[in-house]
Amino acid sequence: PRTARRFTPGTSARTIAPDKAAVRTRAPVCVIGADIPGLSRAHIARAFTLLGRHDAVFGPAKDGGFWLVGVKRGALARPDMFGAARWSTPHALADSVAALSGWRIGFADTLADVDEPTDLRRAAALWQ
Repeated sequence: PRTARRFTPGTSARTIAPDKAAVRTRAPVCVIGADIPGLSRAHIARAFTLLGRHDAVFGPAKDGGFWLVGVKRGALARPDMFGAARWSTPHALADSVAALSGWRIGFADTLADVDEPTDLRRAAALWQ
């Protein structure tokens, strides 16, 4: 990726969806969660590689949500991409994928995010 934008902690995909995070561009755009302790450069590179063959890519989270969403071209993003998603439920990823009917969807590696105190303890163990 050539550029990166930072958003404040607690900002969710519904408020920084690719349609808002990116300038309308022909370049691939990914929005990545900040609460992914196992995230590496390789995970991000794989997501961008997947965008070479897919219209959109999701990085599934172990809890049914997702840690990354990307579109092949920022110009493809739509304001209603996440309108039907049931946020903070095990259905968030499935709902988001369903909203992109007709799109070629790729999936990056499944990673854990930090939503609960137990998630934070698990993340802390990774860093020790």
